[in-house]
Amino acid sequence: MNSSVFLGTVAAMYTPLVLSPGPCALLVSRASMVEGRHTGMQAALGITTGAFLWSALAAAGVGVMLGQWPGVIAALQCAGGAYLGWMGVALVRSVQRPAQEVNGDGHETAPAQRAYWRGLATCMTNPQALVFFSSLFGALFTAEVSPLLRLASVLTVVGIALVGYLGQAALFAFPPLQRRYQASQRYLDGVCGVVFLLLGGRLLLQGLAA
Repeated sequence: MNSSVFLGTVAAMYTPLVLSPGPCALLVSRASMVEGRHTGMQAALGITTGAFLWSALAAAGVGVMLGQWPGVIAALQCAGGAYLGWMGVALVRSVQRPAQEVNGDGHETAPAQRAYWRGLATCMTNPQALVFFSSLFGALFTAEVSPLLRLASVLTVVGIALVGYLGQAALFAFPPLQRRYQASQRYLDGVCGVVFLLLGGRLLLQGLAA
């Protein structure tokens, strides 16, 4: 396959994952609206690091190997389900706390040191990423794909993740969106928490049943 066509296929497959609603997008958007642009961008960088790790493993052939080890997939599903459940509980509990204030210039009053690690953990335990990189993406890398093209594919994924998630962080840090979110923060956090709990519970049950 032509290199341009191959990389175009990689981009076409991965871009919808970045743009679709899911744990990563919810994390970045909420971090930007509640804690400010810097925190949202830190979360985006953590997610991008996770995308790099997943894509590098898939390009090295580990993704396809994971598909042949049901026990490993089940363990990852259980870990991902537990983490999403923990995030869901934290969001539901946050409904009872006062809404956080964000400065008008988009800088957070809450510390952002953990945002990067939250982003990395969310990406690495994201069920969408697990399915994508261990099956669809990993299947692209047959023996005929050169090391250089594998590297270019990983860089393509990293570039898309960087632009996509940093763009989301910048978008949701606009003061009008922050004010709208804060006006209904309790309700939205409760809904997001329930969604995370449902996703985590489903993933955990899938892992236990495997």
